[in-house]
Amino acid sequence: MKFEQLLEKLGDQPMFDFAMVCTLFGEKKETVRTALSRLKRAGKILELKRGLYTFAEPYRRATLNAAYLMQRISRICSMRLPISLSDGRFPGIV
Repeated sequence: MKFEQLLEKLGDQPMFDFAMVCTLFGEKKETVRTALSRLKRAGKILELKRGLYTFAEPYRRATLNAAYLMQRISRICSMRLPISLSDGRFPGIV
């Protein structure tokens, strides 16, 4: 799996997960995990939560909606979330 292929297939999605990439490319899980790790180190994708990714800013075509992001990252502590959202920060985003 190459970055250009990933961007072509998932570039219009605000975020994507590990299982989605495995299904789309039909490759072994270890191969996909290694490729995503390399892309993350290269700064081309960001890991929002374990197994949940988005493209880095220069490559992202879809905007990250705060409500959609909250829905997808459901394990965030409810006490910290309103404070973090009002500050413009999202817990768990690397």
